Amino acid sequence: MHDSAYELAGDRRMTKAVRLLLEKLAAGTDGTLKEMAEGVLAGNLDLREAAHSSIYGDALSAATEPALRRCAEMDEDERRALVRRTEAELEDLLG
Repeated sequence: MHDSAYELAGDRRMTKAVRLLLEKLAAGTDGTLKEMAEGVLAGNLDLREAAHSSIYGDALSAATEPALRRCAEMDEDERRALVRRTEAELEDLLG
């Protein structure tokens, strides 16, 4: 994995989360995100540069926009419940 991913993650658990996310993107069907993830995982592409590029950044924005929209439409209780579920899932995943 490119050094930038380790630097961005900051600690062992977040590094694992970043790696899992990149592996999921690399196995996915979106060609642009697949290419980006494979490049970062292979150590050939800086994650920060990819996220800020017009090609990969736009693809990342398009992929995350629906989830961000759903979160924005949630009331405070729904957001808190989502945070609790997400934290529990991350704990299970990352140990």
